[in-house]
Amino acid sequence: MSQSIENIKQFMDWYPEVAEVKSTMWNLLETAMASPNADAWSANDRSNMMSFYSRMTEFMDAAYIIVPPLLQMLHSPEVNE
Repeated sequence: MSQSIENIKQFMDWYPEVAEVKSTMWNLLETAMASPNADAWSANDRSNMMSFYSRMTEFMDAAYIIVPPLLQMLHSPEVNE
């Protein structure tokens, strides 16, 4: 579990603003949708990708609110005693 916590902390250190994460995810989705490979995707596949993007942005919004206080609590002296 400590490695997972470290991975989350490192991600949030690299990308401190949720808006940057969402913008990067949008750019990836937009590029994927515009690629010739996307021509093989069905309308349902494209819809699923858009739905996944939407759920991921909701998840990132929640994570950027919830995780920082949790990390702070985990690193507090009271927890480590």
